[in-house]
Amino acid sequence: MSRLVPWKHQLEAEKAVTDAYRRGLLAALMVMATGLGKNLTSALAYRRFRRSMQHMHGRSRILFLAHQSDLLDQAQETFKEMFKTTMTYGSFNGVAKEPRETAVFATFQSMDHALFGRQRGKRRTFSRRSFDYIVVDESHHSHAHTYRRVIRYFKPQFMLGMTATPDRTDLLDIREIYGEEVYSLPLEEGLAKGLLTPVDYRLVTDGLHDLSILNTPIGKLSVKRLNKTLFIPRRDKEIARIITRHIQRVSNPRTMVFCPSIRYCDRLVGKLPNAVAIHSQLPDREQTERLKEFRAGDYDTVLTVDKFNEGIDIPDANIIVFLRSTAARIIFLQQLGRGLRKIRGKKRVLVLDFAGNCQRLQMINKLWTDVGNIKRPGSGRTKDPAVSVDIGTVMFSQTAQKILRVLDQIKIGYTKELLIAQLRRLKRQLGRIPMQADINEASKRGECGSTSALNRVFGSLAEAQRAAGMKPFYADTTPEALLDQLKQLQHTLGRVPKKEDIEAASARGECASATSFTKPFGSLALALQAAGMTPTRRSQSFGGKPKKADLVAQLQRLREKVGRVPTGRDINAASKRGEIVNSDWIRKAFGSVMGAHRAAGMTPYITRNISPALMVGQLRSLKRRLGRVPTVDDINEASKRRECVSYSSLIKKFESFSGALRAAGLKPYLLPTTRKALLEQLRQLQQKLGRIPTSDDVRAASKRRECASPTPFLAEFGSLTEAKRAAGMKLFFADTSPDAILVQLKRLRRKLGHVPITKELRDACKRGECAHPSTIVKIFGTLKAACRKAGMEIQGRPDRSPQALIAQFKRLGRKLGRVPTFDDVNDASKRNETASTSVFRKNFGSMHDLQHAAGMTPIRRKPSLKGSIKLKRRKKN
Repeated sequence: MSRLVPWKHQLEAEKAVTDAYRRGLLAALMVMATGLGKNLTSALAYRRFRRSMQHMHGRSRILFLAHQSDLLDQAQETFKEMFKTTMTYGSFNGVAKEPRETAVFATFQSMDHALFGRQRGKRRTFSRRSFDYIVVDESHHSHAHTYRRVIRYFKPQFMLGMTATPDRTDLLDIREIYGEEVYSLPLEEGLAKGLLTPVDYRLVTDGLHDLSILNTPIGKLSVKRLNKTLFIPRRDKEIARIITRHIQRVSNPRTMVFCPSIRYCDRLVGKLPNAVAIHSQLPDREQTERLKEFRAGDYDTVLTVDKFNEGIDIPDANIIVFLRSTAARIIFLQQLGRGLRKIRGKKRVLVLDFAGNCQRLQMINKLWTDVGNIKRPGSGRTKDPAVSVDIGTVMFSQTAQKILRVLDQIKIGYTKELLIAQLRRLKRQLGRIPMQADINEASKRGECGSTSALNRVFGSLAEAQRAAGMKPFYADTTPEALLDQLKQLQHTLGRVPKKEDIEAASARGECASATSFTKPFGSLALALQAAGMTPTRRSQSFGGKPKKADLVAQLQRLREKVGRVPTGRDINAASKRGEIVNSDWIRKAFGSVMGAHRAAGMTPYITRNISPALMVGQLRSLKRRLGRVPTVDDINEASKRRECVSYSSLIKKFESFSGALRAAGLKPYLLPTTRKALLEQLRQLQQKLGRIPTSDDVRAASKRRECASPTPFLAEFGSLTEAKRAAGMKLFFADTSPDAILVQLKRLRRKLGHVPITKELRDACKRGECAHPSTIVKIFGTLKAACRKAGMEIQGRPDRSPQALIAQFKRLGRKLGRVPTFDDVNDASKRNETASTSVFRKNFGSMHDLQHAAGMTPIRRKPSLKGSIKLKRRKKN
């Protein structure tokens, strides 16, 4: 049928897929690196399947699924060249709908909408058995919700999943869908076997800074610190100069540049010769046109972010530039594979990698090592690996090797000699053998490796102590010795020890571990009982139901310890330490914590109806204690300690925090509000945050006294936006042209998974991802009209009759598999699946009555202890 001549590896892959079908498998997974011809292999496999179907049943149909129209166009070209006019070909995407052809090439998004987004009563375009054979390209996306339900819907005779990178970054396994690989040829093997274009990999890291850090002792060095010190971002002009210099050395250069962000992409494109940018913020039509122009040779260089990660084929690309140092190996291999397809006349691919971190160096080193270790068929180790890392100068070669050695040492961690020296030094400081708690504290100070490091290197802490010439502590674990240890610990603590106390004592070498008590006694509680103690468990902590006299005594002891009237928080903290019962028991005995305070002869701290004079006294007292004028944060902290009223109470009494300070005779700390001072405050805040500050950032900084509040900015500049512009900050505003707004809406819908509502549009506008809702209304009339123009289906307002509301509630219950709660209805209302909770309450009175009306058993929440007490009092009255 076709003059296409397959490679040997494609015939091997086609045979493996065909054998899987013949063995009765319903699906198979084929892993093949980018540039090795997955589309042609799938066409070969389908040709074999089609012949068997024609022999048995007659005509067969195939569905080719992918998440981008560009991938489908390439696949359709391959199938047309293979099968010519023996098949009919149709596209099913956002532009064309041709569902009746023999071969249908569909995007997941359009197929999902056709199958699950249809109106009620309307027949589905495709039945479950519309296709005999389905190919899923870039199948590592199959775990996405919309993709997986499309795959589960169809029941073909065979399904083939194709991908270059089967292992996902989120650890979900696509082998659960397609089974294990029937054929695998990864990029490393393709390079080693000469199936891909050889790579000349150049690491552009001649701008490394402060190499002296490599001499830092390993115990005090981390990868994060290395990245921060060594790799300083370059300026755009310098990057453009280096790229241009290499381009000029290549005859007929065809360059792909991967940028870290869309903003960076747009900024750099003007600094490179004959370059064009392609990214997701451009309209789909514009992206397609620019890609065609690049392929046609109108441009020599294309800049992108992640547009070319998957499937887009640029066979004649001979220069790849990495400006983003992604830590994800999957994305790195996808981007590298873009230019590795073999074509006539292309001898080598030049890769310029502006390595931005240590992880990138390790990633490239591993790739080079893996390719070198792969054996050619019928020979030994590869003598001339297809990857040659050309680092340019001898200085960089030595530096790169030293960085990699340091990274290996950091990965391994501490050596035995270093850990032994640290343990001995710690022993001299303490005057005794260091225990687990000592080592962990020293580790936090950077003086010693952690216990986990000791366990990893020596196997256990005891072995580490023995290696350092120390005699490890071994507690006697006979039942009699364990009981003696418990009694000794009780005497030391002055109370019944808990599990935390035993573990802490064990770490100090004073007692066996908590698990040691479980073996002879069955549990720690039984061990405590055997030692004549009552386990410290809430009601059991103090011998069953506590008496009021005991509670009063406990409260008085707690007051002496904390130095003030104990709050509910103090009581609960003491309860966890086994010093007092929980505050719930106190409320049960006295009605409230305040009632317990009065019974214990204490004056409860009441924040209600406090006079302004007392508030002023508290502020002055706080100022004397701090030695300065208190801030808002000081007030909030003091309020938690019951030393002062809350910030909100001060505002209610004095109208402002400054007014409260003036009433107390204190001078409020006021930042200068001149134009120059305000601009300087904004710049300092931007430098601290590392981004342009928002109005919320300014308010938060104002409370910390780092910046004036938004009000002075409004008075001086008219708006905070104008103030930012005057401070020299480059503000990002979404494009407000009609086409750009439609693109923004589509992108936001993909991100959210549903049609965006007004609040979500406002939030996206603040992030610079979308125009403001009011702008959209001005252009399109209404938000609904804009959404419809963007191809989104807007459901009408749900029916609000009682019968319809009950039907909606039941439908939601079936979907959830349980009785819906208030929050469930609220969430469903946002998705436009039900009416709002207020509508339900208006018709039925309460959620409880609604659940009754729908024939469901109402959910009864178990009342809290406080609620139970109130309920009992109500019954008594």
